[in-house]
Amino acid sequence: MEEIRENVVKLQKEGKYEELSECFKEMMQVNKTYLKHTSKTLIFSLLIFILFFPWIKYRFEGYATIAKLPFSLPFIGAQLDWLKWYILSSFVVALILKKMLGE
Repeated sequence: MEEIRENVVKLQKEGKYEELSECFKEMMQVNKTYLKHTSKTLIFSLLIFILFFPWIKYRFEGYATIAKLPFSLPFIGAQLDWLKWYILSSFVVALILKKMLGE
């Protein structure tokens, strides 16, 4: 994708609009392929979410607070129930994994 973008910039500077049109078509094809892969991952994640979240809710239903933070977060507060804990920890783990994998 990066190579195509560089080629697009080069063709724009040179004024080769017919070749530029071909590059845009190629870029759209690459984006389409990327979207297909992303959609498959999204559907898989959604299935896991649908299967396991009812069980997690049932398992931790009696617990009003899973964790207490030493500070208050906007829109969340200082006390985390199971859903808030899951969302917060998912963001943190995702950021760490992205940094470790170099993305």
